[in-house]
Amino acid sequence: MAAEFNGLHIGGFYACTNGGTMHTTSEVRVPAGLQGKMLSTVTAFQTNITSAAGGSPMTLEASDWYSSFERGLADGMWMTWGAIQGMRLYEVLPYHTIFPSGTDRSMTVIAFNEDVWNSLPTEYQEAIDGTVEWSCEQWPAIEDADYASMVEALTAEGNTFSELTPEEEAQWSDLAAALVQEDVDKVDGQGLPGTAVYQRILELGENNS
Repeated sequence: MAAEFNGLHIGGFYACTNGGTMHTTSEVRVPAGLQGKMLSTVTAFQTNITSAAGGSPMTLEASDWYSSFERGLADGMWMTWGAIQGMRLYEVLPYHTIFPSGTDRSMTVIAFNEDVWNSLPTEYQEAIDGTVEWSCEQWPAIEDADYASMVEALTAEGNTFSELTPEEEAQWSDLAAALVQEDVDKVDGQGLPGTAVYQRILELGENNS
């Protein structure tokens, strides 16, 4: 994997802890609850798990989000919390499915072209590295605080936050595991270490949980 970072100066990494979830016009707690529903998706994983659950993934332009849900042309979406609150989508998608273990988390990598980086004065490099380090340390806490205040605000608006039980979440986990394994097998088939990387990710998750 180190070869993928050739030519880059890596400033830092941070994981999105409350990046988003599933927001719907009616409550959804288990995969069967998506059967027959149309959901706007962004990532390949969101598209695949929606299909596997019996739903119909679709692509909507941001300008069409509010009106599509208001008019019943779509039943929900996988989306970050910032968009739900910032675009007032909570008015038409009042149900939010909360996965205690997280869902479709993203990893942000802050990187710079190595040639450009090496051309910068040392004091600039030190200032940037210091800022990036601070950001990577503080961002998860900032995100958690924003999430807590948003839950309070949207609850006051009459929204419902459905935190799944371990049994309910297990149904989603089983579905997701099958999809991930399909992707791992595809990577293995390309002669790349898909299984080895996936096992390492699982080990890191166990060691840091």
